[in-house]
Amino acid sequence: MSREDAADANGKVVGGKAWGRGIKLPTIEAGTPGSLLHVKFNPYVTFFSAAVIWSFIAYTLSERWQSYKEYQIWFHWVTDEWTWLYVASQNIWIIVLLYLLCVPQYRNLKLGLEDDEPEFSRLQWFSMLFCCGVAVGLWFFGVAEPLWHFHGWGDPRWTDDAWNQNERANHALMVTYFQWGLHGWVPYVVIGALLSLMCYRRGLPMTMRSCFFPLWGKGIEGWRGDVVDVLAITCTLFGVCTSLGLGVRQLNMGLLRLDKGRYAGKDRY
Repeated sequence: MSREDAADANGKVVGGKAWGRGIKLPTIEAGTPGSLLHVKFNPYVTFFSAAVIWSFIAYTLSERWQSYKEYQIWFHWVTDEWTWLYVASQNIWIIVLLYLLCVPQYRNLKLGLEDDEPEFSRLQWFSMLFCCGVAVGLWFFGVAEPLWHFHGWGDPRWTDDAWNQNERANHALMVTYFQWGLHGWVPYVVIGALLSLMCYRRGLPMTMRSCFFPLWGKGIEGWRGDVVDVLAITCTLFGVCTSLGLGVRQLNMGLLRLDKGRYAGKDRY
């Protein structure tokens, strides 16, 4: 049975279990399927996400400096209090993924139905993942981050004033590799593998709440699932905007230097 047939079955059995596990989510659909005007969305998740996002935007635009101060307070609180959790969880997930990679039972598990074939080649997949995942961020931080750690800007940790330049350079590269190496790819692999298994192999909806089906079961249909989806949408949007914003700022500064500052309407040099 193909994925399309299984998706339409809705009550049939795939792999010994019901396709979709009986999960039903509230949806609003308009337009002709397959057309550009066709829309289908969860009203609760969509409207609550829009409310949260536009609340942040309205607050930021109306109280520019106050919001900046407030965001800085929360930023420093999160980094000071929860950095240990981020570092520890990334290390744990690397161990888990390496274990799954070493066990043939899990390593050979297809992220789809048994008769599915890959739609893209490995090179195509790598290109899409690289461009969507780290391209803009790496473009900006590929030079900025090592220099940041090398010079000790921003009150860095794990540094020593007695270090010479070689030691500072090694430390800067070590921290940068930690940020952009295996640890940087762990969230993509974990979420991508979970969504693939839940959606393409089990038939669950393509939403973040489906990752919690093994824990909550049909409980993902309720308010807990809505909260997970709203948080996923807002955090993803803010994260993507930050990455794109940093890339645009770097491009703009390059144009300023090439144009001697006249690109911004005034001569800065």
